[in-house]
Amino acid sequence: MKSLFDADFEVQRIIAGIQIATGLQVNPINTLLINNNE
Repeated sequence: MKSLFDADFEVQRIIAGIQIATGLQVNPINTLLINNNE
């Protein structure tokens, strides 16, 4: 279970990094949809 927690934590870190870089509150689902549409 630790590996699953670590993976989830890594995702949260990436999302937080995107929020800081863009200055926006990023919704992971919307981000995925936007990326798929490009």
